[in-house]
Amino acid sequence: MRLTAEQAMADLDKAIEATANGPVQIESDGKDVAVLLSPEQYAALAGPVARVPRAELERLMATSMERHGSIYRALAKWEAENEPPEA
Repeated sequence: MRLTAEQAMADLDKAIEATANGPVQIESDGKDVAVLLSPEQYAALAGPVARVPRAELERLMATSMERHGSIYRALAKWEAENEPPEA
């Protein structure tokens, strides 16, 4: 289905319901500006959400601190010295 932006805004419920039959293309001034998808259509395109276990995040952070700790400390020091006064 294809709608103008004006049509989609005027009847958003109809545009959302139309996603049951496939993506809804939205155009403005003759140009495609958006595509409205159902949650299932979006999930099919986006694929599974990658979840990184907390232990893996902690390992990555520790590795980053080992490699770049001096940079992090320098940035923290600079921020502390250059922090604007509280209003």
